[in-house]
Amino acid sequence: MSPSVFDHAAPYLQAALARSEPGPTLDDVRAAVSDGKAMLWPGGSSAAVTQLVEYRAMHVWLVAGDRDELMQMEAAACELGRKLGCNVITAEDARPGWARILKDMGYREMRLLVKEI
Repeated sequence: MSPSVFDHAAPYLQAALARSEPGPTLDDVRAAVSDGKAMLWPGGSSAAVTQLVEYRAMHVWLVAGDRDELMQMEAAACELGRKLGCNVITAEDARPGWARILKDMGYREMRLLVKEI
């Protein structure tokens, strides 16, 4: 991963971290992406980070920025998840606005936001 790609995404990721429960730092995210434990989805004016978790799911760890661009990334993430053997995408601690948008895209709210893919 090119440092400039992560650096471009960093402000969006930091914004998402600031709205999350205390825990991982931007350095933790950088390390997870660098170690292959997470995938960075950089956009022109947004970014997301996903993780593959044990129950054949792609987990959306962080997301911030331009909503339309992120929705385009979501379709690509679903496709990659399917190719990697995942059957769901999850996202936790979604803000109410995201939960409404994602519900219209087939997500259902449990304790996580989940979409079968």
